[in-house]
Amino acid sequence: MEKIKVVWVCAFSSEEMRNRMPAKFSCLERFLYSFVTKGNKEYDFAPWNINNIKIFETFDDVDLHIICPTRRIKKERNDFDLRGIHYHFFRDESTNLAHRLYRYFFTRYSSQFKRNRKLELKIIEEIKPDIIHLIGAENYYYSNVLLDVPENIPTLVQLQTLVSDPRRCVPHYPNPKLRKYALESEQRILRKANYIGATYLYHKEVILRDIAPNANILDLNLGSNNLIDFEYDQKDYDFVYFARDIKKAFELVIEAFALSHAQRPHITLDVIGFCDEEYKKEINARIQELGIQDSIKFEGLLPTIGDVMSQIKRSKFALLPIKGDMVSGTIYQAMSHGLPVVTCITPATPDLNKNRECVLLSAVGDHEAMAANMIKLIDNLDFANGLQHNAGLYIQERASRQDAMRKWVKAYRACIDNFYHHTPFDTEFLFK
Repeated sequence: MEKIKVVWVCAFSSEEMRNRMPAKFSCLERFLYSFVTKGNKEYDFAPWNINNIKIFETFDDVDLHIICPTRRIKKERNDFDLRGIHYHFFRDESTNLAHRLYRYFFTRYSSQFKRNRKLELKIIEEIKPDIIHLIGAENYYYSNVLLDVPENIPTLVQLQTLVSDPRRCVPHYPNPKLRKYALESEQRILRKANYIGATYLYHKEVILRDIAPNANILDLNLGSNNLIDFEYDQKDYDFVYFARDIKKAFELVIEAFALSHAQRPHITLDVIGFCDEEYKKEINARIQELGIQDSIKFEGLLPTIGDVMSQIKRSKFALLPIKGDMVSGTIYQAMSHGLPVVTCITPATPDLNKNRECVLLSAVGDHEAMAANMIKLIDNLDFANGLQHNAGLYIQERASRQDAMRKWVKAYRACIDNFYHHTPFDTEFLFK
């Protein structure tokens, strides 16, 4: 079969990629960062992109080019090939401290990231792809390039989340100006896209109802990992909460933890993820007020995904409330690493229990019900072990990442045929 040339526009960071691109810090940046971060350390993010790339390394019918913004690199561009994948990293315009300050004070809610878009478009013109796959419409610092892509190149936008989900927007964007900016940016992208890949029927319904009534929406997920790691580790904590930024739902965590702690004073909580100083002061005040400060350990943001997975295995259970996500990736990670999960009801989380009980659910903000679920795990280890077993079965039964990425390749070809020849999509791309 003829090889197709595909461009991914996305963002991720891994230790391997960082080691290939020398970093650049001004003396002023080094000085300022010393007050607000642990040195100048970089961290992994977007593990789904990292893992999906590994699968594409095994495909011989796709010529994959990845365009990715990154900060603090010496050269404006770093282009290289690795294990059959073509990488095109470019220096994000927000790297420059003066530019960042200017944007913060003057264009925080209006920046169109024109410099980033110019660089991205230049790379696209050099590659001349058969199709462009934008992964993450909500990330306006790189996704806005879709507005500049010539009309003769088919474009597929892959949802990582949906800012326009009315359940999500207010809690994740409490600032009205930022909320309006994020909504408008995402909606421009989704209206411009020729095709949209989504995991949930609910997201399809929101897009068709509120954003783009004539959108072509395909049943495509971000891929899943059926690797199950139940290998025993020393358990130092009862519960763990982890997220890249703990602000995501940590206020729900401490309220439920405090209620369960009042009944079982011996329990402990490990917290993994970034926390800015202002939020840390706010939650510390509440933690002190609740009297649970001696039972909570903050690990901070760990450098690699592997570090995070090793750390979560030091806990018996995962306390992972969510407010706006359909199902967070942390829930799947906890399930696949043997941690029974306590989380919240969303339009998608009840599906985790469709065939058998795999997670414990309660309504968002119902701290008493969440605490009761925590106590249920603490007091009944046989029940917890059964939940762990069921979660393992669920992960095994999910479509493998290999299958999901192979479906992406089939979707690329289907989109190209539909775009140029109006060939209808197979039923496998339609939501049931």
